[in-house]
Amino acid sequence: MAGPSAERTLGRLDRPRVLLIDPDRQTRSALLAALAEAGCEVVAALRTGMAAEYAVRQHRPTVIVLDLDLAAGGPRAGLLLIASLAEEAPRIPLLVMARPDLLTEEVAERARRAGAGRLLAKPDRAEVVTAVLSEHDTLLQAAYPTGGGRRGHPSSG
Repeated sequence: MAGPSAERTLGRLDRPRVLLIDPDRQTRSALLAALAEAGCEVVAALRTGMAAEYAVRQHRPTVIVLDLDLAAGGPRAGLLLIASLAEEAPRIPLLVMARPDLLTEEVAERARRAGAGRLLAKPDRAEVVTAVLSEHDTLLQAAYPTGGGRRGHPSSG
């Protein structure tokens, strides 16, 4: 029989818990709406990466979505944040958004080496939502190997 702790954990896996980091207010708002419409819970939406590690510890997201180009710090700041978050939370998928003109082969390789999982075109909201749901399904398949993602989740009956 599952205890209260297990029930809280299962409840957290019901839907993706997303930490969103993007300096552009309009992009953040649009992604918040698209993710909510898809059934995701955005646990924090940050303008900068300054509080990102704290937000990971505080909110325990299942997926992190961040913009590579973090305003004043640019892509270099984004790469440093990716490395920092990958070290802080190595099991949480990092989905990195970037403008197509910024995403050169060199930058993409550096982002992957730093710990980025997927690199996504910005501002393609549909691609971001699809990637979040896919990463969440992968998480559920790892947690419930015989169940097959959301359909096999114990609370999905």
